[in-house]
Amino acid sequence: MLSDEGNDKIHELDENGSLIRSFGGLGSGNGQFNNPSGMAISQDNKLYISDQANHRIQVLERNGTFVRKFGSNGTGNGQFKAPYGIALTKEGKVVVSEEDGNRIQVLEQNGTFVRKWGSLGSLEGQLNRPKGLDVDDSGDIYVADFQNARMCVFSELGEFKLSITHYATSTSSRISSVKVLPNGLIGTTGEHSFQKSAFRMREKNGDLAKELNLYWPNNAGGVSPGAQFKDGRVVMFDMAYKKLVFFSQTYRTIRPNPSKDAPFPEIISVTQPAGTNHLEVKYRITDADSAKVKAGLLAFKDGGDDLTKVIVPKTFVGSIAGKLDENTTTGTIHTVVWDAKADWNVSYGNVELAVVAQDDRDLMNFHFLTLPGTETNSTELKISRSPVDHPDFLNAWYTLLALGDPGITLEDGRVRIIGSSLATGVSGTGTNGVGIAYLFDKMNLREATTAEVTRAKEAATPGSTNAFTPDFQVGPGERPVKVNEYGFDTGTTSGYWVVPKN
Repeated sequence: MLSDEGNDKIHELDENGSLIRSFGGLGSGNGQFNNPSGMAISQDNKLYISDQANHRIQVLERNGTFVRKFGSNGTGNGQFKAPYGIALTKEGKVVVSEEDGNRIQVLEQNGTFVRKWGSLGSLEGQLNRPKGLDVDDSGDIYVADFQNARMCVFSELGEFKLSITHYATSTSSRISSVKVLPNGLIGTTGEHSFQKSAFRMREKNGDLAKELNLYWPNNAGGVSPGAQFKDGRVVMFDMAYKKLVFFSQTYRTIRPNPSKDAPFPEIISVTQPAGTNHLEVKYRITDADSAKVKAGLLAFKDGGDDLTKVIVPKTFVGSIAGKLDENTTTGTIHTVVWDAKADWNVSYGNVELAVVAQDDRDLMNFHFLTLPGTETNSTELKISRSPVDHPDFLNAWYTLLALGDPGITLEDGRVRIIGSSLATGVSGTGTNGVGIAYLFDKMNLREATTAEVTRAKEAATPGSTNAFTPDFQVGPGERPVKVNEYGFDTGTTSGYWVVPKN
């Protein structure tokens, strides 16, 4: 659905931009418009339209049938001075920005006034010709503060939260449209400076994620609107040539935060009681979603960081049950006493201690993607997005040593796999891959074959890696370089990609 402000009509288009129907026309009667601007669609599929120059909100069916209207010209509660942006909250409240009234109003769907905020100015909570707005799932309201060249964020109650001004490319830059996009970003359009209009996708804190520019003569872009489909495509209206321009999303490299927090060990103090060869260690393990974790202790001679420097503490004074085992309580300060002399037979030395903790996640942090079947290979392929390398393996060996893995021993600065004559190198690599295979086996993984890695790099698209032609342009002259359309890392050639065994 598209509001045609210049022709006072509403158009319904298909996903390719072909016209399905139009309705409306200039006037002040029911179903007529005078500069329709913002539009929102309710859960019951009704259109809420800002009838700007008529100073009212109209509600219509998708086919244009009039349902109701509310508002009139004025500054009172429920009245409007040039309503521009409009959005609906999850609870069904109607949020409206008034371009000439410099305020935001919240109303029921029948027009009953709920609350308002804003006044003319550039201070926090003030506005100057606010235009488009939108509401995210948490209820936060994003407003295009046009004349102040910024985007303002308010809570659902109207409390000022954030002002984003660093998107501007010059002192004449403006922002007219704001959309909460399906990918979780905030899209802004109508940002323009000399001969340029931009669609920018930003994180909710204002950090720029992507910019798409249309270069128009004489700054003809004006206040062009834009939006994003659920499949990732972005559409902008080219006001210079009166057409829709589509951009296809091929990949997004910013990944969401993991849903599960990792345990965070923290050593509070290490002391040596007078006259003893003991070390008293106080520590705490923080984990927001695990009450119990596996925990162990490692010592590093002279603070080194390879296997030749590792000492595995095994002799303790007193019990370590519930402190350094598979049932270690998180969020509690624990104290253990290590008999250092028993495990490290030297008269003098420096040692650095580290507490190791593991919840139910694997030894190494893999992010997987699943590629669909192709004409030549009907099965799906699940493969890690990025490879792991020697530092990852070394950290995994440290974890297994600290937690007392029964399948390995530490001999002369190398990890030896019990039952094998081969041992790892000091940096954690495995002779003939035996050590690496052992780690993968612990996680029910195997190294990907050359053919599997090649298929992932091509991303099930004919042609050489990343040389494919998208259905729509990504941006002027852009092609993916280091990450293909499925998010697989093609920029790294060393390391090991893995796939699940089953």
